[in-house]
Order: sequence, then structure tokens, then C-alpha cells
Amino acid sequence: MPAWLTPLTATLIHGGIAHLALNLVMLVYCGLFAERALGAAGVVILYIVGAYAAALGHWAFEPGSSMPMIGASGAISAVVGAYAVEGHVPAGDVDRLLRERPAARALSAPGMPAGSPGMEAAGREPYTTMLILNDGSTRVFGRHNGA
Repeated sequence: MPAWLTPLTATLIHGGIAHLALNLVMLVYCGLFAERALGAAGVVILYIVGAYAAALGHWAFEPGSSMPMIGASGAISAVVGAYAVEGHVPAGDVDRLLRERPAARALSAPGMPAGSPGMEAAGREPYTTMLILNDGSTRVFGRHNGA
């Protein structure tokens, strides 16, 4: 097997059932939300990039290490990061944020209302997404009717 595949094959080896189970739970839970924003191909690409980034981090901190690199935690961390960014904020608002690049720290859907991403329900409530600016103040970034 070529050495360049090592970061990917390392994601298939785990340090026990608990390690594997936690990785699977995080991948399924966060992966579903990330898939809504990125699509299936986007999540696969993110997983692969995360695996290689984790391998690079492992090497950067201890280039001569003989400690094996095992598990999918690095790759899954990239997917969890996508979930944290997308979270309960509509993908369209995330796209707008990336296009406009306002001087802000965060984007939030306060209260996680029914009808926001991840909070699907029979009844849908109108909600706003809030932009948290660098000075700590907030402003409405988007209004959604919940439909």
C-alpha cells in the first residue's frame, strides 16, 4: 500500500470499541447536519481533508514519533467543525456570511426555533439569525419565516 494512503487507512483502525463507537456517533450525528449544508460529496471531501490535516498535525508536533496514528478522530473533527459552523444556521446565511465577510465573531440562530436547520418540527416558527460583531454587539443578519 502506498505511504500516501496511510492517513486514510489509519481512520479504519481504532483503539477499542469505545473509540470506534464514539467516532461513529459523532460522524452520524454531525455528518447529517454537515451533509445538509455541503452535500454528501462535500462531507466525504471534508473527511479526507480532515484525515490528512490530522496526520500533518501529528507529524508537526513530533516528526520523529514512533507512536502510531489510529482512529478517525481527526477526520471526524473536520466534520464536527462543519456542524459547529453550520449548526442551526441556514446554509444560505452561511454562504452570505462567507461572501460578505463582515467584521464579526459568530452567526447564531438564538433559541434554536422549530423550523431552523436541525430543529425540524410539524410547526415552524419565524426566526432571525443574529450576527455577533467583533465589538460584542449584535445585529439581525437574516429573517426567516420558518416555512
